[in-house]
Amino acid sequence: MADDVETTISKVTEIDLSELLPMMRAYCEFYETNPRDDRLVALSKALLGDPGEGVQYIARGEDRAALGFATVFWSWDTTEAVRTGIMHDLFVVPEARGRAVGRKLIEACR
Repeated sequence: MADDVETTISKVTEIDLSELLPMMRAYCEFYETNPRDDRLVALSKALLGDPGEGVQYIARGEDRAALGFATVFWSWDTTEAVRTGIMHDLFVVPEARGRAVGRKLIEACR
């Protein structure tokens, strides 16, 4: 396994959307779906506009290159009677896989 890559995890902002879109596209292609780009951007903008719906995180390397993303949607847990987050998406670019980027994204979602 390769060494861990220096990674910064932050909440997605409007500035991140142009780098987030290709990763969302690759994620969808893996699952053999093909939503339009404008719908993927609209999803991210909806979360930015209403954080009560969910949140996206982006992973960046030391050089600020986008390495991956995760999406959490908020729901309810009846058994605990509390709001809960469900990590729906987790994606790491192929060249950063096996280097703890996914683990760091999961930790950010907790």
